[in-house]
Amino acid sequence: MSGRAQAIPGGKDPTIRVWRVTIRRTVHLDPPLTPIRSASMTSAYHAEPPEAVSSAVTLIYVTLAIGVVRLILEWPEVSQGVPTDVLMISTLAGYALVVWLASRVSRGRNWARIVFLVLFILGAPFTIVPLLESLGTSPFSALLGIIQLVLQALAVVSMFSRKAAPWFTGADAGSAGSPDLRKCPYCAEWIRREAIKCRYCGSDLAPAVR
Repeated sequence: MSGRAQAIPGGKDPTIRVWRVTIRRTVHLDPPLTPIRSASMTSAYHAEPPEAVSSAVTLIYVTLAIGVVRLILEWPEVSQGVPTDVLMISTLAGYALVVWLASRVSRGRNWARIVFLVLFILGAPFTIVPLLESLGTSPFSALLGIIQLVLQALAVVSMFSRKAAPWFTGADAGSAGSPDLRKCPYCAEWIRREAIKCRYCGSDLAPAVR
């Protein structure tokens, strides 16, 4: 009894120490144990696309919204002779494909902008003729269709512009000699030197030493 009574005032009893640590953490006297990511690490991990790419993606989403409005306006004519479930599934699948491509474009996937370009070129001839024919019967919907086609063309031009090229190629021309870039050791793509995660293959990287 006497030995235990002497340990309590001195703070050497393990039980007392555990209670002290628990109380300090409960009232937030001790700092949290979770790691804190610095601002430079956060900016390197969440790389933002250039303005040309962001504009292209925004235009794609705007054209999707216009397409929904046109579908509502033209639903009586479009749904004639076509089962409703088939029309809905095909429409949703088409919209989902465009949204998926837009998300890949915003992440710098070069194949995504190429696929979008091919789809635009293949679909334009089949879109222009019906638009011209509907000018007399549904001028408002036809006008929306023309705006939609123009915005899609602008999106293609924007994502293939010179300012957008580094986002898809990983670097500017002559990037091999740029001090701000390095090659990912896993996929060999050019990335920013301060990056701690490759935006192409998703591999974790050690901070570069200049």
